Amino acid sequence: MMARRWGKIICAVAACLVLVDAVMWLLAVDRLRDSWRDVLAQAQARGWMIAAQAPVAEGWPWAARLRVDGLEMSHPQQFVPGGVAFGVEKLLVELPFLAPTQLVVVPQGRMHGRIGRMSDTPLTATSLSLRAGLVDHSMHLAAQALTAQTLPEPLAVARLALDLRQTSDTLALTGVVDGLGLEWLGEQVPLPGPVSHLAFTAILGHEVLTLRDIAVDWGKLGLTGGGTLHADAEGQPEGDGRLAIAGADALLDDLVALGRVTPQNAATAKIVLGFLQRRGADGRMMVELPLRVHQGQVFAGQFPIAVLPPMPPMTGMRP
Repeated sequence: MMARRWGKIICAVAACLVLVDAVMWLLAVDRLRDSWRDVLAQAQARGWMIAAQAPVAEGWPWAARLRVDGLEMSHPQQFVPGGVAFGVEKLLVELPFLAPTQLVVVPQGRMHGRIGRMSDTPLTATSLSLRAGLVDHSMHLAAQALTAQTLPEPLAVARLALDLRQTSDTLALTGVVDGLGLEWLGEQVPLPGPVSHLAFTAILGHEVLTLRDIAVDWGKLGLTGGGTLHADAEGQPEGDGRLAIAGADALLDDLVALGRVTPQNAATAKIVLGFLQRRGADGRMMVELPLRVHQGQVFAGQFPIAVLPPMPPMTGMRP
């Protein structure tokens, strides 16, 4: 008799839990639908062109989830000249019940993207997800084995992690990239080898961009540095910074072995480096250079070393 009574109580409690979970799921799905409509409206108001099928609700009982099929989005001027574009076969937008302050976005299926005036490129990844904090206004992008099928060779990243945090005054982006498969950019531009590690922090204030904690392990080269950029009268970047380079001697030896630099020129460069180098904390010899960005050019000291392409105006940039 007692066992039967407890059985009825347990069944009643379970039914109530299922009912509560179903109601919470319906409310969460409605919230997701409203948020999706708001995001689309705000993006389109900023010039984004977005096409997708109507979202489909799924995920009960563990999460409220919307599945968006055939998402295509592009902007003709955002971020870089020529804009950006991205498309994915299926996009999952999820609000986990165990972490209701985190919105999880996971693309699935075939993907493609374009940056600037480059051709549209197929994208693949073993895992790719975006977590957005609904309370602290943070975002975390994580990817494993991300590959862009560029020509003549694919561009691969073993691991990518980006953290974005916003306050009332600043927008801070911290990034870590491991295993970036960059070795050559065409026949005439030798590079030091694959980038085994890259880390940086970028902080955007009112029309001022601060770059700090930059660290790059690029083949035998080690690069560290930082600086600040602001807008000049035409809205183009201008500013100052410092760059420390370790391993330049080893890179010169590799370029000689590849036939890209003559032994005589390499020897002359090493003599010059000998006057500039000092021993760094890791024991390697390093040279530190002051950098300046002015009128579309990058200067190392007084010597121009690169020309920047025209960029979207920094004027009006705010967190």
